[in-house]
Amino acid sequence: MNYLSSIRIANSSVLAAFFFALMSGPSMAQESILLVANEALDEAFLGGNTEVVEGLLDSDFTWVFKDGSHAFRSDVVRLLPTPGTSNGEEQDIHERIYGKVGVIQVFSGTARGLRVWANRSGGWKLVHINELDVSSEYANRGGAYRDTLPNEQLPECVNPCTAIPYQPPTPGAQAALESWQGQEIAAATMNMSYEDGWAYYVAEENVGQFNGRPAGNPKQTRLENTFRRIEQGIAKSAQSTVLQMRLIDLDDAVLMVMLGQPLDGKPFYASRVLVNRDGRYQMAASYHTNIQDSPSFRLVME
Repeated sequence: MNYLSSIRIANSSVLAAFFFALMSGPSMAQESILLVANEALDEAFLGGNTEVVEGLLDSDFTWVFKDGSHAFRSDVVRLLPTPGTSNGEEQDIHERIYGKVGVIQVFSGTARGLRVWANRSGGWKLVHINELDVSSEYANRGGAYRDTLPNEQLPECVNPCTAIPYQPPTPGAQAALESWQGQEIAAATMNMSYEDGWAYYVAEENVGQFNGRPAGNPKQTRLENTFRRIEQGIAKSAQSTVLQMRLIDLDDAVLMVMLGQPLDGKPFYASRVLVNRDGRYQMAASYHTNIQDSPSFRLVME
């Protein structure tokens, strides 16, 4: 099924918006078409329209739900789950387009949703969803143990800084992974510099989203909090270990979906968009969703 036939199944208001977008110039059309596709997909999930869902989901599609469970395309097409951001509350939608990659973030009540789209030959296709809840019920309870350890007792950053059990599938994915590892090395050593530290690898628009944190973690907030920790004598950070990783090269950006384990706390899924800016990959979006049904673990250093 091509993109246009998928949109025709949606309601008349969505279809009208689609044709308006096509008549409004190339750049505006792409942005508008993406928003129309996103709305059509929501309506298809709510209306149980398998044909539209199949037409808009990419073959690589995966979904991380707000409880930390994970599903592939075949399961989603079969079950047609309701998006966590379709909760009846007002939606605040943020959209950015990076060449052939579209990033939509949907805020609705305490629900947050990241949607990564790719502009394929058949139109916009949804590659990934990560959803989380910022209410206190979902808050991460870990971190206290880590904060009690002096610098010398924190583990050296091997995984993910220098060794990850994963082989990237393309040169672009390899470059994106190396950039992210540079970010992790900088975070582990508390190097927040714009020249060669954490700030160099993270886009200005990035706002990290986490369970239990309604305001997220904007780049400037992360920098300020880290500088305060440095003033307190903290010179080292414990980075989460990569248990599983998948990189999808979308040409203008690379999507990372990672299963990670912090020093203490629940394992989590992290979804990151690493945007290619003249060969330099920067993290432009990041969502971290705890696996709620999992117990908390504490990594033991020997």
